[in-house]
Amino acid sequence: MCECLSTTCAERIQIAVTAYEQLRDRPSHFAVLPGHEQLEIEGVVDLHSGYLVVEKDAAVLDLWGYPAGKGVSS
Repeated sequence: MCECLSTTCAERIQIAVTAYEQLRDRPSHFAVLPGHEQLEIEGVVDLHSGYLVVEKDAAVLDLWGYPAGKGVSS
């Protein structure tokens, strides 16, 4: 599933399990479909065929109750 901020997005991303596990090793990294990124609160850190890896801002993660892991932007 796309991990964008839209509460109505139910679009699927084609991604290998190992690639997904690798990107989620960093709690601030999420996979989103191109065009679903919100640059005001996240930055694109990697481009792939069919999806982007974005890094959420530490304040957003804190608001969601996610642990601020190593490498989280502030």
